[in-house]
Amino acid sequence: MVDEGESERARIAADIHDDVIQDLRRLSLTYSGLSMAYQELGRFNEAARYAHRAIGIHETLSDRLSLARSSNNLGMLLMRRGDLADAHGHFERALSLFEEAGVEPQRANILMSMCELSLLRGHLEAAERWGREALEFARVHRLGCSVLACALLVAGCGRERAEPEIVRATDEGEPARGVADDERHH
Repeated sequence: MVDEGESERARIAADIHDDVIQDLRRLSLTYSGLSMAYQELGRFNEAARYAHRAIGIHETLSDRLSLARSSNNLGMLLMRRGDLADAHGHFERALSLFEEAGVEPQRANILMSMCELSLLRGHLEAAERWGREALEFARVHRLGCSVLACALLVAGCGRERAEPEIVRATDEGEPARGVADDERHH
């Protein structure tokens, strides 16, 4: 037989646990927001510090989707900062986490990031491969502007054969918007 006092203590403990989890999630969102704000100011070291804090909380909570999003965001930050090798590792981690979770639409964002990173590294064939894969995902999942954004990235590979991708994307009625880093930040 369960003592009423013991039952009440267990309920209070469960409520406290839930409150702590919610507080940590709010804190991770705050850290992510601070990271984005510092990025916009060009203060990449501070931005990276807050991104790492958010990632630490996601790891603690075993929140794999938030971890994947934050890994992509950190990869974008590192890419902007010029740390291409570190950025690649975070993009691979994000891609793996999204694949494990079966979150296909989010995968297109990471593929676009990998394409852009390959372009920056001068790896045109890899960039084209990533871009075409992102384009296919964007089409399959009807991701709107991402179709055109992916097509533009593929065209950025400097390959003449990529140009029809842009024409086909605009003919499909996709909005005429460019590639914006914001669209891949979550």
